[in-house]
Amino acid sequence: MLQLDVDEMNQSTSDRVFIPRKKPKSWIVIIICGLVGVLIAGPLAVFGEVLQVEGFKRVGIFLFWGCWIVAVPMSFIYLYRLATGYYKGISDRDWKDQFW
Repeated sequence: MLQLDVDEMNQSTSDRVFIPRKKPKSWIVIIICGLVGVLIAGPLAVFGEVLQVEGFKRVGIFLFWGCWIVAVPMSFIYLYRLATGYYKGISDRDWKDQFW
């Protein structure tokens, strides 16, 4: 009985995915790019500035702006389609089958 519960718990843990199955691709790209830009690239640029390491600073700034250049158009796509009702019938789908 106890072994069955542990097996069920392990199965439910392995079935979970990092990417939500009920969100459009544009939403996921916005979140990932925003988080990478703020949590990785920003501190990398600040770290490079504080320690006077030009390479870290440049990579951090380049990565920061690259992430936001992708995130901003994706947010416009997502907000437009959300406002027009395009996402009303969204259902659980795999990443490759989910729409933008």
